[in-house]
Formats: sequence, C-alpha cells, structure tokens
Amino acid sequence: MKVRLIATDLDGTLIPYGKAIPEAVLDVLQEALSRGIFVVPVTGRSFAAIPPEILALSGLRYVISSNGAVIQDLQEDRVLRQTLIPAAKAAAILRHLQKQEIYSCVYSNNRIYNWEHRPSYLEQYYRQRMNIFHQNPKKDLAAYLEENGLGVEKIFIAVYEEEKREAIRRSLQKYEGLLLTSSSRWNLEINHQNADKGTALSWLASHLSLSQADILAMGDNENDLTMLRFAGVSVVPENGTWEAKGAAQLSMADCEQAGAAAFLRKNVLDR
Repeated sequence: MKVRLIATDLDGTLIPYGKAIPEAVLDVLQEALSRGIFVVPVTGRSFAAIPPEILALSGLRYVISSNGAVIQDLQEDRVLRQTLIPAAKAAAILRHLQKQEIYSCVYSNNRIYNWEHRPSYLEQYYRQRMNIFHQNPKKDLAAYLEENGLGVEKIFIAVYEEEKREAIRRSLQKYEGLLLTSSSRWNLEINHQNADKGTALSWLASHLSLSQADILAMGDNENDLTMLRFAGVSVVPENGTWEAKGAAQLSMADCEQAGAAAFLRKNVLDR
C-alpha cells in the first residue's frame, strides 16, 4: 500500500502500557521517515510527555498532542494550531470535579499542571507514569489558571470505575463546547469540542496538501476514533477496544508484540 503519511497513536498502539518502546517499532518508523514518508505521533499525551526516543527520530517534523489540541512543527519550532478550553471554563470544571473529590490535572503550554494534593489511589493504576502527577503542583490549580489566563489543551481525570466515569460524563453535560473521551480504562479526558485527533489530522493534511487516501492511521482507543475514521487506511492493534476495531479497516498484532512494526514492514515498507 502506498501512503505518504503515517499518523499513529502512542500508548497501546506503539508503546505497551508501562513498558519501553520496542526497538523494532523505532526502526520501522525511522525507515519510513528516511523514505520520505511523514510520520506523525498523534497522542493524548502532552508534548512534554512524549518519549524522547520518538522525538529523536531523524526527520520527524510534525507532532499532534493532547488529543489534537496542539499541532507543532518541530523543524520551525512553532505551534501551527491550538484549540484550547478557555481558562475560566477550565477553572470552573476543575472546581466542579474537586467538589466531587475527583482528581484531575491539566495540560497547558505543553506542560502538565497538577493540584498539590494527590490521592493515594493514583499509585495503584499509574505506577509506571506517576511522574505526570508530580509536575508543576499548585495548591489551587483553578485559581492559577484564572490568574494567569492559561487556556487548557486537555483536562485529564484519573478514574478507574466505569460507572463513576459515566456519572462524571453526565455531570459535565452542563458545560457547553466540550468533547469528552478516554484513552484507557483508567481515565476520562476533556478537550475543546473542536480538539480531536481526526480534526487535527485533517488540518495537517490540508496544510501538507495531502488527501485522505495518502494517510494511514493507527490507534487503539476511544480518543483515536475520529482519526481512524478520517484516514484513507486505518489500523487497530489486537488489544484495541471494540469501538476502535469497529472504526478501523484493518488489524495488526497486539501492541505487546510490536504489531505496528510488523504491519508497517509488510504493508508499507516492503511493497
């Protein structure tokens, strides 16, 4: 198959949860770049949390982070597009969640901002990535956003129980202009309604004068659905959710088995 751009989610697609990026995956991405194919990480992570091994790939130019809220051009060292939740609205949501004793943090300015107090249950589900909950702690995070006029790329909610997650979704319906999604069974994520992976990828394709047929997208979870539906070719790993499998055209081996490397090698690089 001939593609000009590979758009790929990271966690659960390229990176096994809590583990290092397989060398085979890095090798295949580097070979694609060396052949002139755009490789674009499209992740729910903040830019600051993207693994250095990914950013070190020679020829990597574009990155889409925070579920599509930010598109960056690394070569020109500039943000091409931002779609943010206004500071006042984000602060109101944080206070709403705090009253319900629901832990949240925010991504803003390519950084992660947290409340000073962190509940003990985070350690149970996020052992491998607890560092994200220790970045830029603020005693009153909501007030900090308001005082500094910080628009928010994404609000991240740590919640494991499915019933509680759905209750939070319902409680946030009173706030207009939001998009709620999830990247794992341990979280809920809030973006501006126009910040999603598919919209960001569509914008970048237009910026690069590429058609949908030129693009291959890989993803495993709810926050990848819009990207999978947009791309001309879409692929989901065996470990993907049933929703992702329903949105994708093709499948590949489990992320734990470096399925992305095998798929790209067979279907893109060796063609």
